[in-house]
Amino acid sequence: MSPGIIADIKLRLQKKTIYELRQIAREAGVARPADGKKERLTEEIIKIATCEIDPAPRSNRGAPPKSTDYDEKLVADIGECRLYYSALKNGEEVIASGVSDGVRRNECAGVLARNGSGYALQTGCVASQDDVSVHQSFVLRFNLKEGDYIEGVKAGGSPVGGGSALVSLSRVNGVRPENLKRIPFENLSAEYPAKRLRIFSRAGDAAARMVDFFAPVGMGQRGIITGGCNSANIAL
Repeated sequence: MSPGIIADIKLRLQKKTIYELRQIAREAGVARPADGKKERLTEEIIKIATCEIDPAPRSNRGAPPKSTDYDEKLVADIGECRLYYSALKNGEEVIASGVSDGVRRNECAGVLARNGSGYALQTGCVASQDDVSVHQSFVLRFNLKEGDYIEGVKAGGSPVGGGSALVSLSRVNGVRPENLKRIPFENLSAEYPAKRLRIFSRAGDAAARMVDFFAPVGMGQRGIITGGCNSANIAL
């Protein structure tokens, strides 16, 4: 990444209107993006890009933003810049060639899962070297949960994965992060099975016939079917 990338980002930020800058600041993780002037927002965005400060957790307090549109390319570049400075700070190897000023960058998607003490986007059922690491700031700022399906942009590592990290978030469970609404589990209403599932399917199957008579099962219900010394926990 060339030394002029910070100057380029700063110049692009200065060309934005205050409303556009607030949207970018909100996505970058600036605390209280609706407050202050352009100078403060620009300064804090640059500090986040250079790892001088950490992104603030996203807050749902206050009035919702008037618009959810923002310069996604600029936000992705800020994320890549932060990844670059984080690597320098931690003494890690910085890639010398690739897309966008030396940091390889492409789209990624996967299921958010715990990976040791952190998080990663898993593309398969088990952890692998192709998983994309997710910084804790993304989890806190967007209130992400294990099992969320994440789409975004990764940078670093090889073109097929391996050491790459999430630098920009575009979708969570199919919706934009700012439109994601979560309802606490205790506030959800129970939905009971409404469709009958017939176990009996052929003549002579007395056990299945008895289940239909004495233990009818509905779609969405869980049950344990035992037979001799074996048992199976079946989700219907």
